[in-house]
Amino acid sequence: MRVALRVERLAKSGDGLAHHEGRAVFVAGALPGETVEVEIVTRGKALRGEQPTIVTPSPARRAPGCPLFGRCGGCDWLHAAEVVQRREKEQIVVSALEHVGRIAPGDYALRSTLGPEPFTAARRRAVLHVEHGKLGFYERESHTLVEVGACPALTPRLQALLPSLCELRPLLRELSEVHLLEAGDQAAAALWLKGPRRPAHEERAERWRKAAGLSGVVLVPDDGP
Repeated sequence: MRVALRVERLAKSGDGLAHHEGRAVFVAGALPGETVEVEIVTRGKALRGEQPTIVTPSPARRAPGCPLFGRCGGCDWLHAAEVVQRREKEQIVVSALEHVGRIAPGDYALRSTLGPEPFTAARRRAVLHVEHGKLGFYERESHTLVEVGACPALTPRLQALLPSLCELRPLLRELSEVHLLEAGDQAAAALWLKGPRRPAHEERAERWRKAAGLSGVVLVPDDGP
């Protein structure tokens, strides 16, 4: 059934949220204030608006600035202006305080949200998955790998690490994930192994640590830290 919906706000999942016959409908890529035509389908207990056509676009809609946007599941809101992203993120926190934490609006003070302009090059943590010797993020709502050579969402320090991952190429078939983390002026990583830790892993990890200027690298065997 194809219907026209008015998008009310953004859900914490990143989808636009509308209502049809009293039920919530989640629409990927839709922004608040937009009118969209969708095919309503049921997924589990939720309704989703598939194959959306934007009838009335939001003035806050913009080009996402990443060629992988829409495929890669790492980012949901690159197509929304910063003012919308900030407002919607604030509302998600407020909703959690009130509905999950049971904290009344008068019992807390909402201060201004701090953040970079634009909301890119700010992510200090990343989990890269490894499949068939390739590194990347998963596609939205799937475990299909999207190979990533650059990511504008990451901080400049973490972006600069991506080319250095070629140092790990001899190990990639023995890894399941690569975790990157920046804190202050330092960056570190964790390599999640598919099996036990071996001296060859340590040697390659140390070589990468030096080449990338990392503060440290943690090797995590398959049986736990």
